[in-house]
Amino acid sequence: MKLWKRIILFFAMFIVVYLGVCVVLTPKTKADKGGDKFFAGRGFEAEAKNTIEVVGIGNSDLYSAFNPLELYRLYGITSYCCGVAKASPMLGYRLLQDITKKQQIKVCIVETDFLYEKMGMADYTQSLIKLQFLASPFIYHARWKNLKWQDFTKLPKLDDNYDELKGFKYSNKRYNYQLKNYMGSADSKARAIPKRSLQYLEKIRKLCERKGIQLLFVEMPSPSSWNYAKSYGVQAYANEHHIEFIDYNIHPEYLDFDFKTDFRDKGNHLNIYGSIKVAKHLGGLLEKHQLTDHRKTQKIWEKEVKDYEELLLKNHISIA
Repeated sequence: MKLWKRIILFFAMFIVVYLGVCVVLTPKTKADKGGDKFFAGRGFEAEAKNTIEVVGIGNSDLYSAFNPLELYRLYGITSYCCGVAKASPMLGYRLLQDITKKQQIKVCIVETDFLYEKMGMADYTQSLIKLQFLASPFIYHARWKNLKWQDFTKLPKLDDNYDELKGFKYSNKRYNYQLKNYMGSADSKARAIPKRSLQYLEKIRKLCERKGIQLLFVEMPSPSSWNYAKSYGVQAYANEHHIEFIDYNIHPEYLDFDFKTDFRDKGNHLNIYGSIKVAKHLGGLLEKHQLTDHRKTQKIWEKEVKDYEELLLKNHISIA
């Protein structure tokens, strides 16, 4: 056999073997090791077309505080939480691009903490989400210890990634947070949004302009990661582009927020109690955007809200 034929045969065999390894190592569900990263923020792929009107993009601060089922229960708003741990605006932009291909989004909520998040693994592992399995030997190599029979027989399907809580991470844990030097000095100078984040924030803003989507900036209570300097930096951008910005750290009274009961950890992520307070106030803000009240018209949402209410009652949480 000629040398060039041997070379071609070698590379063909290598590609076949490599693809097989990729298929085996790629997570098949969110429950698989690494699956929470592979499927993170993309549960909207499994939602019916044109049923979502509001989307939130951000990091873990978002998915701990933005509660779509509570918004639906109180206001009939259909929304989805596209939050990914350690995400930056680069990933938020890509998620927004994808959800607008299938949904007629009216409002995009940007949880502003991720504007100051450095680019990290969350961005790059999802940068080619449809073909991510090609890098699985490098990203998911630790899965070999947890492989199951389905890893050898099943392909990952993003559109099977259905999430009854619409991207929200439920937790009824309570952490008694003690405020210390909250938000720093009110006389702080504005901290500009980092250049790389600003580039993708501009892409988000322009995409929303093209699609006729209203932007709303929101900063959830987060004394461990937020301060006046960041808030002033976001406010400067919001003022320049006429975007409404609600900082619940500067105005905790909007929520009747209790720092001793409404976090699940050390002042960074809200629990279910805090998320309910956010939904009550945030839903009132969203009402002015001419959103449809879908209560009693969406059978799937009605069922999921009923299951959600049962979960609340099981944990002795009032649904008044």
